[in-house]
Amino acid sequence: MKVLMTRCSCIAALFLIAGCSYWGRRPVDELKPIAPDAPVWIWTKSVVEQWHWVEITPDSVSGIPWKLQVTEGYSCPMCRRSIPRTQVDSMKLGYTTWVEYIFNTVLGVAFLLGACCYGH
Repeated sequence: MKVLMTRCSCIAALFLIAGCSYWGRRPVDELKPIAPDAPVWIWTKSVVEQWHWVEITPDSVSGIPWKLQVTEGYSCPMCRRSIPRTQVDSMKLGYTTWVEYIFNTVLGVAFLLGACCYGH
């Protein structure tokens, strides 16, 4: 019973740490293309929205809400939303930091080692 509790505690801690991962944010450079899977936070007068597959034109910003996961090669014209640029207060591009990459790698290796040790 104690071994089962230890395993469950380790798995719960892993999910808690993974769920608290950090997305850095920086202002959108409108001259550079945005990766389709990169999250973009868009501030308007009333709300903050998170989109991906974002395209910026001189008069509008369009994209797909983050909750609607769309893969490359799958087109969803009905999913795409658009906001006039005059209504956009600011935009931030999400990115992962190098510290997060290292942390996730170390965490993954530690989890695999722990799983192998508990399994034998």
